[in-house]
Amino acid sequence: MYLIVTPFVIGDVDTIKNNTIDDRKGWLTDSFTLRSILTKFGYQPNNIEDGACFYGYYKHFCDNQFYINIEFSGSYVPEKNIPVVLYHVSFRQKQDWHYHTIELSKVPCVLLAEGYADYMAVAKACSGFDPE
Repeated sequence: MYLIVTPFVIGDVDTIKNNTIDDRKGWLTDSFTLRSILTKFGYQPNNIEDGACFYGYYKHFCDNQFYINIEFSGSYVPEKNIPVVLYHVSFRQKQDWHYHTIELSKVPCVLLAEGYADYMAVAKACSGFDPE
């Protein structure tokens, strides 16, 4: 017999808006801490945008059919250690040639748990909530 202990509670995913989990939105850390935690978990920076900046880290699963995306206020390339604000975690699925955000109720449970645990690991390293 096995006992499964859930280390966190996500809540009712059907009540979450915009298919993102943002219960730690506004928590403050620095770009090097964020990068260090997420790269240890296998995440890569999102595409570099105009102005040599990026706003998230992603990790692929299931032969690139799904990915987890953790977004924050952004960093520049080359990176400098700057204050950043954690935003949210979302989940995307490949459809045709593009990835689309999927409803949290349709995310495989293991993927949802892993993405939320990674998001919470970053939040745990934050200094706390910054109302600005």
